[in-house]
Amino acid sequence: METVSGTISVTSAKTYVDHGDCTLIAESYMDTVSAIRGNLGKGPMKPADRFVFLNKTVNLSKGGKTIAHEPIKFSFTLDDAKAPLIDAYVGVEFSIVYKVTVRITILGK
Repeated sequence: METVSGTISVTSAKTYVDHGDCTLIAESYMDTVSAIRGNLGKGPMKPADRFVFLNKTVNLSKGGKTIAHEPIKFSFTLDDAKAPLIDAYVGVEFSIVYKVTVRITILGK
């Protein structure tokens, strides 16, 4: 079982900033090559039409304080993949997208 880990920094924070929920969304799906090459060829697929390998949400924090030089650490396993994750893929029409998005609610703004 593979683990993905890293850190999240709020780079605009000059002083300590209160934050609410911090949620990480990890996704892997098949899309057209436009997802990585821009507006070349076919447009991106509709989310409902994509073949999804992984869609995982991890709640990293219910709240706290952060500053730019004190990153929030994260780690999650790839155990709930719906299909085996592909290490490499070479194609003309489609691409495999691996994406990690973080949503953090900054309080007091």
